[in-house]
Amino acid sequence: MINPQAQIQIRARLDEISIARQFVLEMGRQAGLDEKSLHHCQLAVDEACTNIIEHGYGEATDSDQTISLTCSYGKRNFTIEIVDSGIRFDPLIHITPDPTNELTQREPGGWGLYFIKELMDDVHYEYRDARNHLTLTKLLPAPGAAQTNRKGNSHQVVVTGLADNLEVFELTGAIDSQASQKLEQQLVERITTGRKYLVLDMAGVDHISSGGLKMLVAVWKRAHDVKGDLALAGLQPPLLEVMKMIGFDLVLKIFDSQESAISHYVD
Repeated sequence: MINPQAQIQIRARLDEISIARQFVLEMGRQAGLDEKSLHHCQLAVDEACTNIIEHGYGEATDSDQTISLTCSYGKRNFTIEIVDSGIRFDPLIHITPDPTNELTQREPGGWGLYFIKELMDDVHYEYRDARNHLTLTKLLPAPGAAQTNRKGNSHQVVVTGLADNLEVFELTGAIDSQASQKLEQQLVERITTGRKYLVLDMAGVDHISSGGLKMLVAVWKRAHDVKGDLALAGLQPPLLEVMKMIGFDLVLKIFDSQESAISHYVD
């Protein structure tokens, strides 16, 4: 019996990664992955594609350069093969960051590879026919496990000012590398205008990349430089899992809801 398989090709651009995430989401759902595993696969693919675009192709990126993704599944495994023609790069031989280090002492890079290795059940690399072949495997859950109808939403922001120095950002969709750049500019701008206490309501966020996590660290540092703070609220279980994996829950204030976060600063 031939396993179900599908393939897409995206241009090597950051704004095309959402297409890859949606493709993996749809194929993973067909394969029977649960919500947690779907999030793992989407995050791993986001990180792999971002690395290819920023480092594999780098400044040489043009409209002709592409990334190919093939998803297939059988009774036990869901497999994603990512192929590119950028510089030869084996992620398995590179040392990943230590999540036990203090937040202020951590190097900014390497977290994408950390997530790929930690979240997938198997990772295989091969350089063949002058192309990088990265194969990611996720074990399928037991029959009858709950699935999700979650969709890959675009990023949106709603801002509410509650006090002279406190502001709430209600975020929805995906905070990937592209969205995090714009969001960091917004948050830093608010800090410089005196809103030194920021609450990010992330109840509507279904995905955050390592670029988004680096953005949180940068904004947290800027807030602390002016004796302020950055807090997160309403994190969905998959995102909370990622935060705990790298020790963010030990440094950043994380609240169950926007209301509890606001009460912490207002009261």
